[in-house]
Amino acid sequence: MDAAISQSPRANRLPLAVAALFLCLVTFAFGGPYLLGVGQPPPVSVPSILVLHGMAMGGWVVLLAVQSSLVQFRRVAWHRRLGWFGSGWALITVTMGCTATIFAAHRDVQAHQPWAHVKVGIMLLECTQMLLFLGCIVLAVLWRRRPDRHQRFMILTALCMWPSVVSRLPGIGSPHAIMMALDVALVALLVTDTLRNHRLHPVYLWGCLTIGVVMHLVYVVALSPWWADTSMPWLS
Repeated sequence: MDAAISQSPRANRLPLAVAALFLCLVTFAFGGPYLLGVGQPPPVSVPSILVLHGMAMGGWVVLLAVQSSLVQFRRVAWHRRLGWFGSGWALITVTMGCTATIFAAHRDVQAHQPWAHVKVGIMLLECTQMLLFLGCIVLAVLWRRRPDRHQRFMILTALCMWPSVVSRLPGIGSPHAIMMALDVALVALLVTDTLRNHRLHPVYLWGCLTIGVVMHLVYVVALSPWWADTSMPWLS
């Protein structure tokens, strides 16, 4: 019997719950200003490249929820077929994510905006998130025959995007608060997995540790005067 099918439904509920929660938060964070009038005021016009970026990111979040649902309801054949499409979509997501954040930083630096030094820091953080996201995707594909590892790497892709989502939630504008929210999410995932399985899975241990350490190190660099002085000339 296929390993993915042999898992109990209970074992699959956590990935589905995380994916569904993440989808709801992304919808609220990015759609709230338009649908509910909460959060950051929507811009008057949005450049096409940022629209494409939003479509790529949103599509990935929906795809993650759909794939988790297919596993939960044991539609493994469909999950595998859609998985190869998802791998291609992930590459589009990474490409658009890096392109959009570089475009936004370049635009503000060229316009000599007073917050341009902050934008180049955000650019570094978001490109790092995309590289971590890509790493999780590659590992998930390599371990596609091991559902326990594959599912966890896929859930870690959501945590790689987490800072970008949190930054758009109402009342969270401080970079320190965003990084703290990332830490809380990482710890919550570690604790939940440990309590459910009576041990901490190595994928979550090393994955959460890597994401946390890398993001905090890059955070220090991104907000440093050295990074602003280094990156702004080649973006102007």
